[in-house]
Amino acid sequence: MPENFLERMDLVHFPFGDEVVVGFVIDSDEAYSYIRNEQLSNWEVDKEEVKLVAFANLIERSQGIEMTAFPGDNGLFVVNTVDGFDAVRIVDEGLQQLISEQIGSPFYAGVPNRDFLICWSKNNDKEFQNQMRSQISSDFDERPYPLSRNAFEVNAGGKITPAIFSDFDERALSAESN
Repeated sequence: MPENFLERMDLVHFPFGDEVVVGFVIDSDEAYSYIRNEQLSNWEVDKEEVKLVAFANLIERSQGIEMTAFPGDNGLFVVNTVDGFDAVRIVDEGLQQLISEQIGSPFYAGVPNRDFLICWSKNNDKEFQNQMRSQISSDFDERPYPLSRNAFEVNAGGKITPAIFSDFDERALSAESN
């Protein structure tokens, strides 16, 4: 969820990055409601217990969902079930492993909105990298429930960090030392 949700409500959450946090919800057929910190004392649980149960539920809910993989040098992996949980699926270590098997590791991930997760190969194809970054930025601007216009890097150990792209002047590659 966007970090600014925390300005309005005292919600159970963990950091993610780039003004995005991992929040937790109680899901029902009609809607879901965010879990507030005050509920933890009523339930006599701590936020680590909520996290463990929520991640187990996410893994169970993710069984059999449709995912699309395009392996190769400019590999892509997409989750777009539009169930409200696509973006957060990137925290699932099992899914991270599956993505790594398809497009390599480390890889980049975009969570432009809650209903979309796109991952792509980390490589030196500047045009491909710019195209992917542009696409997640556009999706952030155009789709409902925006999260982040920026990319994240997921390494083999499952660590998720904001992606750092070295934008450089291509003319420098062909310049000769004077």
